[in-house]
Amino acid sequence: MKATTLWVLGLSLFVAMRSPAEEQSSPSPKSATIVKEFNFLNQTGAIPQTTVFTPASDGLFRASVFGEVVVTNASNPQVPDVSDSFCPFLSFTAGTGAIQTGAGGGLFPYFNTCVPVVGTLTNGSASAIYFFRARANTPITFSTMTASGASPAAPYAYNVYIVLERF
Repeated sequence: MKATTLWVLGLSLFVAMRSPAEEQSSPSPKSATIVKEFNFLNQTGAIPQTTVFTPASDGLFRASVFGEVVVTNASNPQVPDVSDSFCPFLSFTAGTGAIQTGAGGGLFPYFNTCVPVVGTLTNGSASAIYFFRARANTPITFSTMTASGASPAAPYAYNVYIVLERF
């Protein structure tokens, strides 16, 4: 009986050593760090190309962009049209050295990301999230413009909020 008890204890000890009692925690995943926040408030025209951030080293980034209409003009067409909508452009130099710019058929489609300043549509909004890899010492820039390049009839105003994160 003593031998059987020792054998069972030995087997139990062997099994306990082979399967840990509690899981080893893996290191926490690297989280994103906000490197810049921009608010362009009460814009009454296109936002000129503005440097958002210039990375010191190559890296992976996420830019979250939200736009909202605060004033519209009933003389602009009632049907949302890209010529009466401000579309965001995010530009950066990719790891290949090519400058990438998004809007329209670029990094994101017009109608999902452009802010319409049309008719009486006072609650118009749009948003986009970009993931990209940017080269060191080259600026990440932001701007807006209409698809046609012409401005809608004034008065109108819109806000754009940008958060840039680095992974």
